[in-house]
Amino acid sequence: ETKLHGLSDENQVLKYFKWPQAKMDALRESSALVHELKRMVRNLKTWKANKAEDSVLVGFDKFQATDLVVTAISEMDKIQPRVERIMCESKSFQEKFSKFKINLEVDSLIGSVKNESLSLANAAMKTTLCHLAEDKLNMLKTFKFAFRVHQFSVDGLQGGSCDLFRKLHMQLQSLTMH
Repeated sequence: ETKLHGLSDENQVLKYFKWPQAKMDALRESSALVHELKRMVRNLKTWKANKAEDSVLVGFDKFQATDLVVTAISEMDKIQPRVERIMCESKSFQEKFSKFKINLEVDSLIGSVKNESLSLANAAMKTTLCHLAEDKLNMLKTFKFAFRVHQFSVDGLQGGSCDLFRKLHMQLQSLTMH
């Protein structure tokens, strides 16, 4: 008891007992991974709810519209490399966690993040079409960004997103003809 009392680190205390430290580390790591992916999904859903709504976008001026597009691209620049890294490590995560009977379905969470990323492209395309339709440079930037998100997402651009993409493409073509 006196020896344990002098130890300050929990790992030093736990090594005196039969404690599954490797399993605890795996649980912590899996929990952190799940929380990180769920946080990404929450943030992207916030984009869908707060920034991709027509009622919000109507009140924008050109500078706010440009800022929104830049912010959407920046958000994707943070999310995409991390998700791709997790995808590359997914098999090793599954093997590591299965040793300790930790069932972690990373693929479904990754799919959710990828599909929710479409809200970034939708917000950028809507904003560009409403406020930056005569700005060829911003139109092209948004077009490339939307295509990048299309390639990243699981389902790609569908429905309203695909219609926005077509409108963006047609507007961009009309600007290049002039």
